[in-house]
Amino acid sequence: MIAPASRRERRTTRDRRSTSQTTSGSARATILGRARIGAGARAGEPLELVLAIEDDDPDRERLLAHGWSLRPPELVATPERYRDYVAGSFGEFSCAKGGYLGTHSGWFGDRSASYLAAGRPVDLRATGFEDVLPAGAGAGAIAVRSADAAADAIAEARGDYARHRAAALELAHEFFDVERLFDGALQVAGIPRGSPL
Repeated sequence: MIAPASRRERRTTRDRRSTSQTTSGSARATILGRARIGAGARAGEPLELVLAIEDDDPDRERLLAHGWSLRPPELVATPERYRDYVAGSFGEFSCAKGGYLGTHSGWFGDRSASYLAAGRPVDLRATGFEDVLPAGAGAGAIAVRSADAAADAIAEARGDYARHRAAALELAHEFFDVERLFDGALQVAGIPRGSPL
């Protein structure tokens, strides 16, 4: 996670770009098993992974050797801590599990929606969501297909952060705002707004 400029001086240890905040072994395998492990180094950016991992786990050394900063899950253990973590992030770089990639299912995680709502750009592995949501340079969310593309997306967001933050907020409002979604669901169900459910 890379802290916004206003917090950078106070939070130098949090100057990281966030990625999957998970204890899932399959998510870790996605990062380790493909070229994504080197995306941060390619972009010249340190990446941070919030992960439950034992000190003697061989994956720990592999991640550290590729420049990842590993943080304990307690960092995001409460809703307040999670919110603060996301708000203090530069943005999200996230890998998707193989099933989402292979099926081109359109998966887009709730964590990514949280980052957008906080005005933080999202660089996410292309899963088909880019067929539904605006995704590309300056769109707030960028669908990437390789570590090099991820590195380019991170560098692009760093280069014009204000534009990427504004686009992230706009994307969140357009596609994830609860009032808009709820109104749409009521319309589809034929229930007038304000009716008792």
